[in-house]
Amino acid sequence: MTEECRKILEQLKADTAAEAYRLTIQPDRTPELLDSKFGGTAYWDRRQPYPAGQNGLPMQLLAQINFSQFSAEAPLPQKGLLQFFIARDDIFGADFDCPDRQTGFRVVYHPEPDLDLTQEQAAALEQEALAPGTEADEDWNDAPVFRPAAISIRKETVFMGAGDVRFAQAFRQAVRKALGREMPENQSYYGFFQEKEDREALWKELDNTGHWLLGYPYFTQSDPRDPDGPYDTLLFQMDSETVGGEDYVLWGDCGVGNFFINRRDLENLDFSRVLYSWDCC
Repeated sequence: MTEECRKILEQLKADTAAEAYRLTIQPDRTPELLDSKFGGTAYWDRRQPYPAGQNGLPMQLLAQINFSQFSAEAPLPQKGLLQFFIARDDIFGADFDCPDRQTGFRVVYHPEPDLDLTQEQAAALEQEALAPGTEADEDWNDAPVFRPAAISIRKETVFMGAGDVRFAQAFRQAVRKALGREMPENQSYYGFFQEKEDREALWKELDNTGHWLLGYPYFTQSDPRDPDGPYDTLLFQMDSETVGGEDYVLWGDCGVGNFFINRRDLENLDFSRVLYSWDCC
């Protein structure tokens, strides 16, 4: 890595450092109904209709976060369950024309879950959501979560990566601060570095692959957000992952799924406006 690259990286880290929560699959632990987990049987409020897709099938639980099981700081909730559901269809509930319309996905927050609900009762609620006359395919639980997984959650400091729609502006600002000069208007961060080693160092040092609450997103394609749009906060990222030779999460051809929210909405625990998108290689 050249000295110039080192200075820019240090400045980028100083400018974009943020606290986020890494989610790690625990393959040797079976998740219970109220646990933080990927897939499996979802807790559900018996007084509310279970989430269902437009195809008549109950949505599948992508992930469930129990904020009582770890120490989360604002703007995340301090208690309750946050759930991410997606439709059982061949595009995992995505609407690429209107990615913030919650018809193929649903984000649900339960501030006070019913601790008396059993696994069997919750599973029955999911089955009851199947629309009359609708047949469930035998593989309806297979994608993108292949098997239920308990997860652990820990806080880490993260930095904005090159995939973020705001990275070009952040990089220009870092060059200005670190080197005292302006980049040409039509020059990208990739074109700025002449050495391959510098570009590789940038990607490695600012890597955001993996599963996260908050932080900065990673994409195999590109950020679907408008840089001036309302969805300024990564709420949840679920990456493809294989553990011990077994597929646990697989978005198409080793892709990644992201859910974005406006920070003020998150602070108000309002999950009615969320942008959901996934992409793969």
